[in-house]
Amino acid sequence: MDQIVEALSADAEVTIREGCDDICSACPHNIENTCRSLEKVDRMDNRIVDACGLTYNARRTWKELKRLVGKRIFDDGRFDEICSSCQWYDLCAGQNH
Repeated sequence: MDQIVEALSADAEVTIREGCDDICSACPHNIENTCRSLEKVDRMDNRIVDACGLTYNARRTWKELKRLVGKRIFDDGRFDEICSSCQWYDLCAGQNH
């Protein structure tokens, strides 16, 4: 995760992936690159992708994605609707509200 955070802080280009990605690599729900929580993760990912007008396999810089999510999820008041059931809700809420 430290390597991912370092790459993102350098404004890495990110590919929007469906299913498991680099962030999932150390997750205990990731069993041989298959997510045991895939239904929940897919539902939330699809909501975010739709709200931001993105598509899977699209490439954007990290700064562009942060700006887009800030505008379309936080500024437009969709954060609670989309993210309220996420285990990381408090982390994101604390950084963006």
